[in-house]
Amino acid sequence: MNYVPRLIVIGLCVLTMATAARAGQRTGALEGAAADSSGARLPGVIVEVASRAAGAPPVAHTTTDADGVYRFTSLRPGNYIVRFLLAGFSAAQLPARIEAGVTLSVVSPSRSAA
Repeated sequence: MNYVPRLIVIGLCVLTMATAARAGQRTGALEGAAADSSGARLPGVIVEVASRAAGAPPVAHTTTDADGVYRFTSLRPGNYIVRFLLAGFSAAQLPARIEAGVTLSVVSPSRSAA
């Protein structure tokens, strides 16, 4: 049986008010980290944000830094799919709702306690 490592990104979604959340702000942000199933952070993961419409092209993309961290700023409010891609790993995706003046943090799970 072939073992394909899985890219783990869905763990905890927390809405936190951005420090820049002000009345009248028209964009939101998305940030987080990518890790493998052992909890090790993964640099070089391609992270794409796309509309939830089937086959929609990305509206934004970035690559995780040396610490496996990514950040998108100035996203229009709406419903998105966030995709995580890295050679040698199964692709992962999750839904995200961006709201004006809010940063959505998507944090990979750490190793679960026994």
